[in-house]
Amino acid sequence: MNRRRVDVLCLQETNKKGAKVKEIGERIKLFYNGFETRRNEVAIAVGDNIRSYVTLVMKVRQDRGNKN
Repeated sequence: MNRRRVDVLCLQETNKKGAKVKEIGERIKLFYNGFETRRNEVAIAVGDNIRSYVTLVMKVRQDRGNKN
């Protein structure tokens, strides 16, 4: 992320379960949320430049069902 100068990286299908925050090295904070089924998991990696400003990531559910 640092080499490419990316501050926020969104990931899908991460195979992580639970809602946690994890430090990756000294420069990246990973927020992730997954279900017990380990499907539809997503994560947001936040780089060094803005990681101290991000304290919480809230889940917003969007139903993909019928649009009535």
